Amino acid sequence: MIVQERAAGTVGTRPARRSTVRGWLRSPSLVVGLALVLGVLAVAVLAPVVAPYNPIKQNYGVAVQPPSAAHLLGTDKFGRDQLSRILYGTRIDLAVGLICTFIPLLIGVGVGAVSGYYGGVMDTLFMRIIDVQVAFPFYVLLIAIVAVLGPGLINMYYALILVGWVAFARLIRGEILVAKQLEYALAARAIGCGDARVIARHLLPNVIGPAVVFAMSAVVLNILAGASLSFLGLGVQPPIPEWGAMIAESREYVMTAWWLPAFPGLAITVVGIAFSLIGDGLSGFLRPRRS
Repeated sequence: MIVQERAAGTVGTRPARRSTVRGWLRSPSLVVGLALVLGVLAVAVLAPVVAPYNPIKQNYGVAVQPPSAAHLLGTDKFGRDQLSRILYGTRIDLAVGLICTFIPLLIGVGVGAVSGYYGGVMDTLFMRIIDVQVAFPFYVLLIAIVAVLGPGLINMYYALILVGWVAFARLIRGEILVAKQLEYALAARAIGCGDARVIARHLLPNVIGPAVVFAMSAVVLNILAGASLSFLGLGVQPPIPEWGAMIAESREYVMTAWWLPAFPGLAITVVGIAFSLIGDGLSGFLRPRRS
């Protein structure tokens, strides 16, 4: 009888999986977003192959040249090819967005799940820590942490991770507080499931959806935050190509060499739109159902 039930369950999941995949493919925003992100990932991986020039090699003989056949996106004040620097900059900005989103996601999910499930003193302690951090504006706290640690890419990672987990923790805690009172969670505890199993196998799969959707927006926010810190001289240091740093270096040429700030800004916009579209597409599929 058990074998039959398992077999029936296994067969029954295949049409559901196929229908889920078909539903994802019917979402234009999700399809377009995934296509854009895959294209950006391909650019990041293949940057050494497709970049026409060395991104940090200077050539003052062609400094501040407009887009041309030799330099499709023009050159900067040091004669460096803009296209090559943007292609290589994709690696850094994408890494900042992904690493500084998914590490805080893991931390925040763990803290929020434990805090919301157990409540009491543990919940109060975690929430007071979060309240203290939320009391400071996001960018002020980022700048303060990087100023203490010192400018640089690694310290920028630390700052974004230290600040980023709070939003995920608050989101998951709120979801857990509601979900742990529902029938399936009460039934799991009634049949003797331990706390770890109830959280990992029953609660988190049903409440993780909003956090995943929010993570897509967080990727965009972290890319913008990383670019902002680099713009202020606190993030990636020259001559490493990074979109925010490239915009900062071109400030004095905004009126005379439009291509210098325009193309790095366009790269940030494209990546931001891509992850926003994925988040919009996922929101309909990962919305929790409590009925």
